[in-house]
Amino acid sequence: MRIDTVLLAGVLFSGMACTQNVEGPQRDPVCTTTIESTYPTNGSDNFYYRDAIEFYLSDADPTAVVVTDIVGEQYFSEDGETILFVPDLPLEPLTTYEIGLDYCHGTPSISFTTSELGGDIVSLDELEGKTYLFNLEHARYSAGGEVAEALLAIFNKDILIQILEATQESIALRGAVGESIDGQATQDICYRTLDLSDLGISSADFTYEDAELIIDFYETELSFLDLWLSGTFAPDASWIGGVSFVAKVDVRALSETLGLGDADDICVYSGELGAGCQPCSSDGESYCIEIAAEKLSATAVDIELQEIEVNNSFEECVEEEE
Repeated sequence: MRIDTVLLAGVLFSGMACTQNVEGPQRDPVCTTTIESTYPTNGSDNFYYRDAIEFYLSDADPTAVVVTDIVGEQYFSEDGETILFVPDLPLEPLTTYEIGLDYCHGTPSISFTTSELGGDIVSLDELEGKTYLFNLEHARYSAGGEVAEALLAIFNKDILIQILEATQESIALRGAVGESIDGQATQDICYRTLDLSDLGISSADFTYEDAELIIDFYETELSFLDLWLSGTFAPDASWIGGVSFVAKVDVRALSETLGLGDADDICVYSGELGAGCQPCSSDGESYCIEIAAEKLSATAVDIELQEIEVNNSFEECVEEEE
């Protein structure tokens, strides 16, 4: 199994917002199990070439077997109602595939086509200077989703990155907080920027790992421990897709921001949301919540990011606080 899928597949069976019903020839008149939805949907033309294929059943069928020419491995969720098929190798971009499920009700199949992601970047020069606006609303969380959505509801800002330098081996970027003014995305100059270097790049795929990344969050800072991030640039560098990340968030800095009491209270609250606190790699104390997300994307925007070293460096920022 590929490393990106391994990191996210552990609790990936939490469900998808797909509604397509897949029909097929009925084999067993006693069988009442149906395929309620699939990922991708039948006829989809923008499947990410490194993703797994998923079948969502109305009831468990332990005899179900994925039928396809794609070489890979099949997994069942704990309740048996979701089947995950992980290709051994990334799929080819802009290629149509067919995959079916042989189960008690028959052997229906779906056809889908991969997006352009996975093709080589036309030129690394196209990357340098490009700024991207991330769409956080459509992220799919496989761990800590409710906690992440609560944080985003408070933060309520956009994320911008600009590629500062790109070579065959690595890229350097600048991250900034964005905001929308009259429907147009722009940099929020009241937040400091964050420069990162040595992001690994292979063809159009990028990865980043960090033992601890500290970023500004509302009126405090968040520590992201054991961070792992990956994604893919489009061949013409016009967008980024397939972005996934896994990290543990230290909640000890969040008590005042969230208004939920101290760190222990936050851990109790997050546990009720299904994301209990785990030991932090920084000191072993159980105050970290794992958050894992995938299917993030970003589009290129015409914004030049200004380097800002200190929060609230401008007069208008002080006025806003008052």
